[in-house]
Amino acid sequence: MKKGYIFVFIQFTLVILIFLTGPNIPSNLLFLGLFVMGIFVGLVAFWNMRVSKLRTNPEVAEGSKLVTKGIYRYIRHPMYLGLILVSISLVLDYLTFFRIILFDLLVLNQILKLNYEEKLLEKHFKDYDEYKKKTKRLIPFIY
Repeated sequence: MKKGYIFVFIQFTLVILIFLTGPNIPSNLLFLGLFVMGIFVGLVAFWNMRVSKLRTNPEVAEGSKLVTKGIYRYIRHPMYLGLILVSISLVLDYLTFFRIILFDLLVLNQILKLNYEEKLLEKHFKDYDEYKKKTKRLIPFIY
């Protein structure tokens, strides 16, 4: 089994557990705002990625293109950011120790996954190093 599939399996398992252990839509307005922002970021990233061969697996598909427009002009992994925003909004809205652990594991998995994905992208796209210099990984202007 490829390493990327393990990251995806862990990601989906943790997100499902977060959804199963509390409300699926935050009741607090601040957390609802984070939830909506996460969905919006994910949808914008998905829309921008439509010109490439979108996959949940971090391995680069043959014939895929490096997307550097739209939200990808600022951050390299906006779908990960969207997932993290949605997840943290749900966890903070219905805070339990178990959900905090799930969220921490999700963030750790996403960071390991994006590190792995970036190594693959560097090998596949000759201009990826230059793109990295102009963008942040996950949080615009910060990280």
